[in-house]
Amino acid sequence: KVEAGKMELVIDDLALAELGQRLRRTFAHVAEEKGLGFALDIDPELPAILRTDGSKLEQVANNLLSNAFKFTAAGAVSLRIGRPANDVEIPAALLGQPLIAIMVSDTGIGIPPDKFQRVFNAFEQVDASTSRQFGGTGLGLAISRKIAQLLGGDIVLRSESGRGSCFTVLLPETPLRHPISPQS
Repeated sequence: KVEAGKMELVIDDLALAELGQRLRRTFAHVAEEKGLGFALDIDPELPAILRTDGSKLEQVANNLLSNAFKFTAAGAVSLRIGRPANDVEIPAALLGQPLIAIMVSDTGIGIPPDKFQRVFNAFEQVDASTSRQFGGTGLGLAISRKIAQLLGGDIVLRSESGRGSCFTVLLPETPLRHPISPQS
């Protein structure tokens, strides 16, 4: 649906606290099973309600958290919903407007800088070798980025090989009046 430009958005009120509760419920047991720390923080300065497609945004957050837990063997995964951190590189199209940032950080395997853009391509993976340790199709990040773009935002990545990653979903605080489909 994303590739064909047929994904429709349902813009409605999304209570950030409810989103946080659902994500905590979904991933608390994963953290416990893997013996990882799991922190979830929502900046109290944010508006309580975000106008967006809540199910699509939750799908993106679920995808990023699933990856973070998959690629983290020790340490912690954290989710923070707030304003973008000062070291987040804001894409030009989003500059100058109030943004909400959903930051998923982990202490996992990390991503080498030369693979930053490739991990967002369909079927691309950090470890694409035949003996790779981590399963999956390589579609999660590609779809997540397209959904973020459909919502008027984007996803940016900060990572260091062997030291973990931070994926930040950036969304305009005010939704697009006429959502446009992302360019392939």
